[in-house]
Amino acid sequence: MIRLALVEDTPADIALLQSHIEQYKQETGLELVCDVFTDGAMLVESYTKDYDMIIMDIEMPLLNGMEAAAEIRKRDDGVIIVFVTNSQEYAVKGYEVGALDYLLKPLNYFAFSQRLQRALVRLNTTIEQYIVIRVNREIQRLNVADITYIESDKHKLIYHTTKGQFVTNDTIKRAVSELPKRFVKGNSGCLINLQHVDAIKNGCAMVGEDSIPLSRSRKADFQEAFLRHIGEN
Repeated sequence: MIRLALVEDTPADIALLQSHIEQYKQETGLELVCDVFTDGAMLVESYTKDYDMIIMDIEMPLLNGMEAAAEIRKRDDGVIIVFVTNSQEYAVKGYEVGALDYLLKPLNYFAFSQRLQRALVRLNTTIEQYIVIRVNREIQRLNVADITYIESDKHKLIYHTTKGQFVTNDTIKRAVSELPKRFVKGNSGCLINLQHVDAIKNGCAMVGEDSIPLSRSRKADFQEAFLRHIGEN
């Protein structure tokens, strides 16, 4: 789970940012929890080191974003701060308080998603996402980052991970609904984690020592997704 603090005094911008966050959640499958503050003073007054990221307007009436960030940095030098502003000039000053990035108003989803992706890459070493599967009569918790690919065998799924194989009664369709978009079908019976793909060679996805055939109908889409994943990461 990733905890965000959204600090913005304009209701319309709050609604727009919340909409962008919700869309990003739907597209990536990440669990993002967002608390809203309508002024920097509210955030500073109740601040604890529970947040992974702060998205904060600079121009606010009681305590502006720069002042709030300076106070927060006294308590938390690790939280990621992304400023929202009408002026690029204000945004540049944000680096003085260790801001990672800034968003210029009016806010559009593409710019927002790119900034958020950059911030999440910075957080990548601490963010973990898990799924739970049933293996025989036991419940097994799997770190999504450890899953290299998932193979369908009749009514069973074989989860290939960096820590071994786990077999459960399930379907590819349901597995897709639980996993982030970096898991892409290479063929009708295999879901591959792009993070573990080393190369695409001779019509196959190379995952560690395994060579997974790509079907003719999915090869082009898989290659495109792989190249996009490399560009984003």
